[in-house]
Amino acid sequence: MHRMIGANSWRPRPTVRRPSRSQPLPGDPGESRDNASSTKTFQPSPGSTPLARRRYIGGSSTKRHVIKKTDLPDDSFPASESFVDCCGKLRVFDLELLETGSGYFVRATEHVSGNDGYAFAAHAESDPWLALGRLRQTIQSGLATRYLVEEDHHPSLGHDVAVGHIAFGGVVVDGRYLSYDEFAVMLSAYEGWRFRISIVDAYGTI
Repeated sequence: MHRMIGANSWRPRPTVRRPSRSQPLPGDPGESRDNASSTKTFQPSPGSTPLARRRYIGGSSTKRHVIKKTDLPDDSFPASESFVDCCGKLRVFDLELLETGSGYFVRATEHVSGNDGYAFAAHAESDPWLALGRLRQTIQSGLATRYLVEEDHHPSLGHDVAVGHIAFGGVVVDGRYLSYDEFAVMLSAYEGWRFRISIVDAYGTI
């Protein structure tokens, strides 16, 4: 059965207009400088913190990542703090804050003269206050144990363990500087024993 199509039922097909090659498409090398002015930048809603921005050029988009940056702490960030060690002695520390591409580093150095004094450090990737909180925990843990005892006016290990940091020309244990010669004399009491040395960076955990 054939269906007859009358004259009134005929509709012309829509004409699709295609751009001529005389007008360069967006992104073509021949695009004019006037078309480049149509570049639009996406604006985030008020109050939001964009982690990425998107540029729209003639319908195509390219994505640019922006690292979120925390504002530096104001004057309320402490310059020094005090702690009490396991023997009841008050220890005062000077604080230093360093911002790098890897985050925030906080270092605490005991406020004493000479080579004596504890030193601690902590790190956080995004927040200086988080680094400070970790530093406080590290200091409290480091001050909770005493490793040295005095025997015949010479330092010795109280329970065969020593934790501290390496300084120029010696080591510091319990906030006390020991030259390498003094440290060697202290270890000579363990002649014939076995030992294990573990070294970590200033921001590591023992």
